Amino acid sequence: MKTEGRFVVAARRVALDAAAAMLRFDAVPNDETSSEPTVTVSEAARLLQMAESTVYAWVKDGTLASEERSGSKMIRRSVLRATKLLREVDVLGRSDVKSERITDSDIARAVDAGAARPTDIPRRYSLDDVETIIAFKNGTWAAPIGATAEAAPAPRAVAAAAPGGAVAPDAFEIRSGRWNALLDYIGVHHDAFKIPPTFWETCSCPDFVPPAGVHQYTDGIPLEDESLGPVIPIRRSAGWSVENGHVTRVPADDCVSERQGLEGWRHGRESPEYEAANIHYRELRSTWEQAYALRRRQLIAEGVRVRSLPDPPSIARRDRQAMLERYRLEGWAPSDLPDWFWDADECPPFEAPAEVCYFDYGEQGPDPDNPTSGVIGTYIRRTGLHHWTFSPPSLVFSPGSEHHDWVPGAFTRGDVPSKYEREMQNWRVAEFEWKQEYGRRKRMRDGSA
Repeated sequence: MKTEGRFVVAARRVALDAAAAMLRFDAVPNDETSSEPTVTVSEAARLLQMAESTVYAWVKDGTLASEERSGSKMIRRSVLRATKLLREVDVLGRSDVKSERITDSDIARAVDAGAARPTDIPRRYSLDDVETIIAFKNGTWAAPIGATAEAAPAPRAVAAAAPGGAVAPDAFEIRSGRWNALLDYIGVHHDAFKIPPTFWETCSCPDFVPPAGVHQYTDGIPLEDESLGPVIPIRRSAGWSVENGHVTRVPADDCVSERQGLEGWRHGRESPEYEAANIHYRELRSTWEQAYALRRRQLIAEGVRVRSLPDPPSIARRDRQAMLERYRLEGWAPSDLPDWFWDADECPPFEAPAEVCYFDYGEQGPDPDNPTSGVIGTYIRRTGLHHWTFSPPSLVFSPGSEHHDWVPGAFTRGDVPSKYEREMQNWRVAEFEWKQEYGRRKRMRDGSA
């Protein structure tokens, strides 16, 4: 087994040496008028390990500079080495990269160290980058002598909190270099469009992360105060803060403030006392989704199979049933549900929020309060209902009823009773918002948003 292992290692080393020689282009000039070696489009495609038609398209549109010689397109080898042409998926698909078992995490670390320097939008690598990524993986890369200070990674203005700061980044965020980008966004620039493009290269939009000091304020469940009467607690969402250069998580507060009386109350409604803060929160969440949608459109235009991209790290465990319970409990709108909830081929079945249900006419029958009167009327049906009770505050479920109410007269089964028109308007609006949100998320995933 040891002898076989030496043969395998030797074979790999021979393959790597051959690949390195190919990347160094140790060849003599092939044009008498130039001292620099050149290659044809076919040879360039072989060295890049790309389809010849792709390389020809780059030459045709000027992405890859070429020269006309004896009726043929020729490419200087130095230009071929330095031009940023390869997507990360192209780099990972190369035989020399595969032989070293290089992953996207290895590439992210090489970029963070300054070994590889891809373009930002769209992110592209050169053959020079491929060579340094391989060297970085093998531990043989060293920063160039005399490298300028700006060539080194910029010092980070903020960092994750020290142990005890309750910040535990997802392993995927660390492996892919996402965590440092997220720290800069939270603590420094607060602009989703300044986050590196690779952060958004996931199959669904990452959960919104508000920058430091940004929160949403909503009405909670009324409480009874012996002297003041009903009081509405104002809730503050969880968020982040920067303390002494460290990003720390700020937990949610169920009663950051309070308001007396029940006028205008609806559970989960944005509190009017914090209107400016809530507008700022919504604007930043919208910008977050727009940055993801922009990168999504770019990837689709580049031919990337976006559904094969990795899942984004999730702040909470993915549990649809638990998410629906939270949707009702917190008084969320459909837009508050995470993007992964909507990642389905068809719109998920409508789930009514708390205090919303459906009414229609059912079967006909005698007056339930006076069965012997001989008066025939129509029963009104009601679907199941989640509703609040306040002593103590809790969300309870009442099963649907075929005999919720009764009205005299004959009415068509399935029609909406005028008596409950207001309640049905609430149902229609909630159902419309649900379907609209699915359509919006689908357009964003399809790259048409």
